[in-house]
Amino acid sequence: MIIYVPDPVDIDDVEVGCLCTPARCDCLMRGRHTLVDVGLRAAREGVFDVGRYLKLAAKAVAIGGTAYTVVPDVFCDAKKTAENYMRYSKLLKAVGAEPVLVLQQFYGGLDAYGDLLTSVSTVALPARRHCDVSCAEQPRLCAERINRVLIRLARDMGLRVHLLGPAAKVLKALGPALEDVYSFDTASYRRAPNSSAKKELGGKWQAPNGEVARQWLLQWLRQAGVVR
Repeated sequence: MIIYVPDPVDIDDVEVGCLCTPARCDCLMRGRHTLVDVGLRAAREGVFDVGRYLKLAAKAVAIGGTAYTVVPDVFCDAKKTAENYMRYSKLLKAVGAEPVLVLQQFYGGLDAYGDLLTSVSTVALPARRHCDVSCAEQPRLCAERINRVLIRLARDMGLRVHLLGPAAKVLKALGPALEDVYSFDTASYRRAPNSSAKKELGGKWQAPNGEVARQWLLQWLRQAGVVR
């Protein structure tokens, strides 16, 4: 399983990839898998710079070699997300990127994606927020929804399944089902895990350097049950 994060860190026995977004992309390096993502804000607002996004994907391919790139989705709108995939996936393939289809509203069925599911290799499931719930507040519900489609997508259809920004509690609740997850991304670990850590940093909430980020990521992964 690949874990995509925005910091250029390494953890023993964990395959860490680079999470690259238009807002931040300073973890690119040769030989490291990259996930290019448009970001939750762009998905909610439905506004993004196509040219800039294609250049970002091309840069990730040139440096990292392998760049899974989220085709810009529309939050809580499966139909428009599917239309976006048909519109932009060829452009991403043209720059050497591997398009990722986001399955918005997957827990209500996959009919909106029709034949697309037979022509893609990688799909992504929203795991931070669904239309009706925050996954941080209701992790078990989100995990149950994810678990219900994992077997069909990963085992029956042979697709790579990525989880978009899952809360640690969602990963914990998935338990053994994580074996069917190809990858996930997170930046949640970059916030101080508790008030003591914040106090040690002089009141700062964000990781000030790579070593602190690595330590907090390891702690976050342990809380999520991904590593021991």
